[in-house]
Amino acid sequence: MTKKPTRLTRALQLRDLAIAVLKTQGVWTPAEIGDGKTVKVLQVQTDDLHLVLRTPFQQLPDVPKLEQKPRSMIWSHNLM
Repeated sequence: MTKKPTRLTRALQLRDLAIAVLKTQGVWTPAEIGDGKTVKVLQVQTDDLHLVLRTPFQQLPDVPKLEQKPRSMIWSHNLM
């Protein structure tokens, strides 16, 4: 009896296959990350699949900072 792969195992297998395809067929192309800034990404595009890889060392787009309300404002109910 064979054991069914877990979701994590299957996801890791798909990731590894995608990286292998990107390594063999990928093309480095610029991608806009906002405010006119670009970063090079490795990508492959077919009729029904588009793979894009950004390395962890590349600049991330600017994301607006979320303002957190003080805890007392979030939990304004006096339950004690």
